Amino acid sequence: MNDIQSYERLIKKKNEGKTLLLKIAAIVGYALFAIIGALLVILLADGNAALLLLVVMLDLCIFLCTWKLVNIEYECAFVSDIFCLSKIYGKSARKELFECELSEAVTVAPYSGQYKKDLESRSPDKIFSALSSKKAEDVWFILFETEGGKKVAVIFEADERSLKCLRHGCPRAVAREKLTKKQSTTEENTDA
Repeated sequence: MNDIQSYERLIKKKNEGKTLLLKIAAIVGYALFAIIGALLVILLADGNAALLLLVVMLDLCIFLCTWKLVNIEYECAFVSDIFCLSKIYGKSARKELFECELSEAVTVAPYSGQYKKDLESRSPDKIFSALSSKKAEDVWFILFETEGGKKVAVIFEADERSLKCLRHGCPRAVAREKLTKKQSTTEENTDA
């Protein structure tokens, strides 16, 4: 029973597409800043060692402050019939994107076929995507209608335990679809 009451799942964003381009651009930017800064110090300040050290330290500070922005994880948490979606930057900074009671869920279904068309026809006010990749398997969505009348959709990668929590918290909203065989057997192996 305890595994139904609370469950947290981390979904790490894979390095592909825009994320990969952003990481490459960041690395190139850090290198260019260091090279241009060093050249300016050498040419304009006659190679002043203190100024050169300052440029290197500034580059290091910029790196430490911005690198976490390209290392993103999503956390889907089900705690006492409350769903919480958070975005974690560099395993250190957390931003809560959405929180709602599971009783406010209208639909929980696979994000494909007729279910996907139904979601699009309901035109949610806000859509959160917590996927590791555009090619991810077992993509599901939860459509919430909050007390204020807002429709919010959360698209995420489901596993057996998250579906158990959803079936417990909002049984009428959950579609009775199965996960793909690959994901189901992976879950069975990790639980053993």
